[in-house]
Amino acid sequence: RRLALTYDPFVREPSVEQLQPTQDNTDPLNLYSGNPELKPEYHHRIRMELTNYHKQTNSFLNGHMHLDYTENKIVNSIQIDSLYRRITQPINIQSGFLTADGAVSFGFRFWRQRLRLNWVSQWNLSEGVNPVNTVLNLTKRWSASASPRIEWRFGEDSEVALRATARYQQIRYSIQTALNQNIWTQEIEAELTTAMPFGLHLNGVFEYNVFSSSILGPQPGIPIVNLALIKYLDQRNWEIRLLVVDALKRNTGIVQTAEANYAQEEIIRSLSRYGLLMVTYNLNRGQKAKDS
Repeated sequence: RRLALTYDPFVREPSVEQLQPTQDNTDPLNLYSGNPELKPEYHHRIRMELTNYHKQTNSFLNGHMHLDYTENKIVNSIQIDSLYRRITQPINIQSGFLTADGAVSFGFRFWRQRLRLNWVSQWNLSEGVNPVNTVLNLTKRWSASASPRIEWRFGEDSEVALRATARYQQIRYSIQTALNQNIWTQEIEAELTTAMPFGLHLNGVFEYNVFSSSILGPQPGIPIVNLALIKYLDQRNWEIRLLVVDALKRNTGIVQTAEANYAQEEIIRSLSRYGLLMVTYNLNRGQKAKDS
């Protein structure tokens, strides 16, 4: 068991780019100018961490919470001029801002050590402010997620695992409330590993991801299938893996974000179906075999 509580005050100085007084007009519609009058940020950070591990039952409980309070926060001030150009300059905000995050995870085996349950929960809270045409726009972000995973061993080298993840993100603005957002992400994953003839092992992973936003709307679900044929050699020190990634050819990256004065959705066409041959040597297993 381990319990730790720490307090760290530290200073974060402005970057060279933030201090440069010259204007960057690379993008004529989005100009950036540094501020040589910037002061350093002063942070107060508190961290609490808990670890509890039981070797005989192979069970664990971990948790942490971090708090960060910032004075002289450096933020980007945005001005929209008569030509509709966006002019950005970093400035100091005197009032303090709080960022907090935490997580709890645990895992244990049951039913004759054949079943294992793992659970991970995370949360995050942050405050920010961005002046837009001298009007302070206060932004509050809150997010939480939960991810249970259950594993079932049947036989010496066979296992089935199921995982579900739900993430919720809430963004609220003091002005431009029409940009307030609720973002949901759901993921379902099923994984099978089983022994095959001739000393081979088959590994298959099926993922199904769903994204939705209160402003940008839902996106179609994305199914992903990865398959692998595995051969172990030399007491599993060597591993040869033939992998097929995105067998259904459906892989697409989706990122939904909300910033000071806009909401954005990125749809990224990722590398689609491909094959890969991997040869791996496990140094840790070789050392353990040598020690024994």
